Amino acid sequence: MRTASLAVLCLAVSLASAAPLLPGTSLENPALGTATPDFTNALPANYANYVLVATLVSPYTGAFAGSVTTNVWRDPIGSGGDDTLTFEYIFTNTTVGATVDIVSATIGDPTYPWLGYTIDAGADGSGTSTPTGVGIFWSDGDPNFILRDPTISGEGLTIQWMDGAFNGTLIRNPTNVSARVWFDTNATAYQTTNVGIQDTGLVASASGYAPKAANNELIPEPCSLALLGIGLAALARRRRKS
Repeated sequence: MRTASLAVLCLAVSLASAAPLLPGTSLENPALGTATPDFTNALPANYANYVLVATLVSPYTGAFAGSVTTNVWRDPIGSGGDDTLTFEYIFTNTTVGATVDIVSATIGDPTYPWLGYTIDAGADGSGTSTPTGVGIFWSDGDPNFILRDPTISGEGLTIQWMDGAFNGTLIRNPTNVSARVWFDTNATAYQTTNVGIQDTGLVASASGYAPKAANNELIPEPCSLALLGIGLAALARRRRKS
């Protein structure tokens, strides 16, 4: 009975903590009112207790001027956390001259930094952006949608501020800045990765932090270890009986 109860408990915990951003899926801005899962406009739970681990401000190289700032936060065990990392990205557009917009950004490279990790995602509405003026739009710098995107160059994330129907917002020069777009993960280490900035025909690149891809081998969660132990114990009992 205890074995069955533990298995049920672990399954419940696993389901309760499962990431809503699965490989190949996206989360929409809640303002769109669609049937797809929405991302949250709130920061992750326990965010007020997070400890800043690292900050990287990386200027763009290419068609845009500005930078992407990556903040890596740790959820400390001493404050009731689990020692895992949250990655936060803020994009600016300071391009001088004719009007240019940042419509999307990608985060990832051939090391597959996000592969195998649990990811929750959202944005906090703290930015200043330019409404598209068509369909449904906003000006708080939140994305239109966040996509967990397996690509030929490695699994990455796509942050899209405007969709094909012109719903959403734009990171427009010379003063717009995105909201804090965050990815709460079960990673415990980080590495640098590629960041791409795009509009139609305009591209730029930068660097940012992402989970450390160590051969994509993750330490099993406590419930996984417990269930493995249950399986081994059952196997040992069967062998003794035989």
